[in-house]
Amino acid sequence: MADELTVYGVDWCPECRRVKTVLGEYQIPYRWVDTDHDSGARTHVEKINGGDYRFPTLEFSDGSVLVEPANAELKVKLGITGRASKPIYDVIIVGGGPAGLTAAIYTGRDSFDTLIIEDFPYWNIKCIEVLQSFHVHIHRRTAANLLSISSACLSIYRSRFLSSSNVILAP
Repeated sequence: MADELTVYGVDWCPECRRVKTVLGEYQIPYRWVDTDHDSGARTHVEKINGGDYRFPTLEFSDGSVLVEPANAELKVKLGITGRASKPIYDVIIVGGGPAGLTAAIYTGRDSFDTLIIEDFPYWNIKCIEVLQSFHVHIHRRTAANLLSISSACLSIYRSRFLSSSNVILAP
């Protein structure tokens, strides 16, 4: 995974929002540059794209560039498999809201291998409010702090997220 990723785009672009959603879903840090407000960045994007002004344009620290990438292409570049890492789990939880996260933390603490199936892991602000008062018992934390704490808890306890778009139901 790249150490630093810069995403060039514009706020009103649905493709830029889609890319930012994927990066957020997998907690990939990136630097956002709005080319509508930064003429130097717009010139840089045009140079990268052979004179074309195309967005989103993603520039990685290794010098590689993705332009208007599909989700699958972006996930390959970032090394995201989107597959369960084990063929069998002790517990599978559908939904990463407050109840799902709570169940995952407790089953993980009891040494159960846990898989959480969720499209946008614990991004719901209500979930963050519940986590603030229930899981961490620490007040005045930002949503980003709580997200980081919850993620660390889940990784310690062998819990893993899988996007529901990668789930195939057997007949």
